[in-house]
Amino acid sequence: DANGNYNTATNGGVWQWWGKLSITDGTNKVTMKVNINSVHFKADKKLEDFITQKVEKVCSKFSDVIGSEVTLKLDNTDTPENKIADIRIVLKGNDLFASKVSKSFEESTDLAIDALKKQLEKYKGKLEG
Repeated sequence: DANGNYNTATNGGVWQWWGKLSITDGTNKVTMKVNINSVHFKADKKLEDFITQKVEKVCSKFSDVIGSEVTLKLDNTDTPENKIADIRIVLKGNDLFASKVSKSFEESTDLAIDALKKQLEKYKGKLEG
């Protein structure tokens, strides 16, 4: 629909997805859109683009990813390390989650993505083993 929400069928099978998707024309490749929520502030486009790129890159390596959600918030402390990035990756039958705090949302995102990469490798190892 106009909002980018889809239930889509491809190659005879029905895929049901939550969240928003973008579909690449001609390849039947479905890519998820990263849902970003910022609590009590409006994240700028540059930050949203940075986060989307990081999350899509790590998720693109795993076919079991159904969706992802990022929540950005400020911790109520007087220290400069008060930017929190919570990232959830939804997999078939499982969710992976990482939350990191630092002095910038970009750094918090990088730290959370590093933690999620390790979790995804463990998840992949369990599937193969």
